[in-house]
Amino acid sequence: MLEGGECVSISDEDKLVFQYLLNKSMDGQISLTEIQQFNVLLELCPELEEFYVENVLLQYLLYEAQITNCRNQKLEATKFCGFLTETGLVTKNGLDDASAGSNWQHASNLANGRDNKFFNNIRTKKNAIFSCAAVILFLILCGFFIKVIDGGGIARLSDQINTQWAHTGPSLKTGSHLTPTDKLLGLEQGIVKIRYDDGADVLVEGPAEFRLTDSGIFLNYGYLFGHVSNSEFSFTVDTPSVQFVDLGTEFGLKYHDGESELHVFKGKVLVTSDSIVSLESGRVVSENNAIRCSSDLHQIETIPVKDDIFARQINSKLGSIWRGQIAIDLADMVGGGNGLGTGSMNSGIDPVSGNVATELLVTRNASNGYHRVSFTPFIDGVFIPDGKKKQIVSSRGHQFLDCPATSGDSYNNILNVNRTIGPLIYQNVAASELRKSPCILLHANMGVTFDLQAIRAELPDIKIVRFQSKVGIEMNAIRPEAINADFWVLVDGNLKYKRTQVKNRKLDFIDIELSEKDRFLTLVTTDGSDPEGRLMDKLRLTTIDSDWGMFAEPVLILE
Repeated sequence: MLEGGECVSISDEDKLVFQYLLNKSMDGQISLTEIQQFNVLLELCPELEEFYVENVLLQYLLYEAQITNCRNQKLEATKFCGFLTETGLVTKNGLDDASAGSNWQHASNLANGRDNKFFNNIRTKKNAIFSCAAVILFLILCGFFIKVIDGGGIARLSDQINTQWAHTGPSLKTGSHLTPTDKLLGLEQGIVKIRYDDGADVLVEGPAEFRLTDSGIFLNYGYLFGHVSNSEFSFTVDTPSVQFVDLGTEFGLKYHDGESELHVFKGKVLVTSDSIVSLESGRVVSENNAIRCSSDLHQIETIPVKDDIFARQINSKLGSIWRGQIAIDLADMVGGGNGLGTGSMNSGIDPVSGNVATELLVTRNASNGYHRVSFTPFIDGVFIPDGKKKQIVSSRGHQFLDCPATSGDSYNNILNVNRTIGPLIYQNVAASELRKSPCILLHANMGVTFDLQAIRAELPDIKIVRFQSKVGIEMNAIRPEAINADFWVLVDGNLKYKRTQVKNRKLDFIDIELSEKDRFLTLVTTDGSDPEGRLMDKLRLTTIDSDWGMFAEPVLILE
């Protein structure tokens, strides 16, 4: 348990982190960036300072008594004592007591009795104690008990998209191993993703210049996004003028001509322009905050957080670039896209074969078989429901138990289209209120099932929390008086939404909560059980006449 009194300015979790980093330093397993995280905690809670210094000096005494497992060469006692007196940490008398401790008994006395002259002297000198970063830095340079870990010196270029490397440097291939270097890499265009062995992912977007360092990355200019999933590893982004120390976060950084723009999406980032010995000019930026700062940090301006200007995930196989959008467009996926705008308009899926289809106005009658879709991983399969036989709605055999009896006819294909929508009802709406929006055109009778697990695999750091859409008949149905359709939404075969006997063009908004366990999302339209051959204005109509169902602006909401 931490000593030195209650630390009201940091949480219990932060205290545990402090103790963990202290133990890690004593074991010789701390990195430079973790030292900076350590110093932030000391700055937030000065009461921890005495606890830390006592442990540092005690470790030294135990080392002198040859009872430690220190990994580096022995620190010369005279050099260490001279360092302590120069910094004003202890007096000459105090050092005499300390340097005399060359046996187990003396070290044990110091450890167990906090009222001796040595530790009392530390307490009286509290105001003169130097920045604890100086203690650590000195011990690093002298090779005492701290062994600096190569903080991500080995990494791999895990993916790249639309890249063009500068002619003066190498054209790196995906899978290339990267090590710290003094030579800048020039990225004229495109985006690269770098995976560090210590758990950090970094995306750099061109035009940019960068190089790997022992503690992270140096960005000469450009855009960068960092994600550190391992809370035990801190990551540092150096620029020509400012240093950014990640404390287990997601953040975006833009640097150009001495001006920095930092956007913190999760966690905290320490911003400083000095070496690790000084924290006076530093500033901690917490999540959902952003700043713009000058090269010397004399000018720091708070700005709005921008969620969509940094590339956070890329997938070169799918051609996808995710910039933090909070919604995935399911209509785009019907068009063969990844939900981020790569799909083809007026393209979709043949509900009979599961193959790619374009807008062909065709009526067909088919069995209710479930057909797998192979041209995109995000759509599991399609079907034409008839309700007369068991209706399978996923590749895992989930069933649509409430499926009504239908004619088994369908019209057109399942399509990604732009359609005019407006408020939830079209009648008497001003033209200025109407807009073109992405829609899944799902004329009765048809069904399509999305694979949420495949979508999660593309964006592994996000959660799918909801499905939202506007549901109804599109505005340009040829015979509005003939409209009669049903709409259904299922999750893993369980009915989550139904709207039956829809006879007008009023749109209904739906919002369905999704959990991490949910896998298959199914959208269905049926024909409303109209009789075949009904007469209207002397016309003999089919059961599916004018049932132009659509799911307008269908999205998965991300978190």
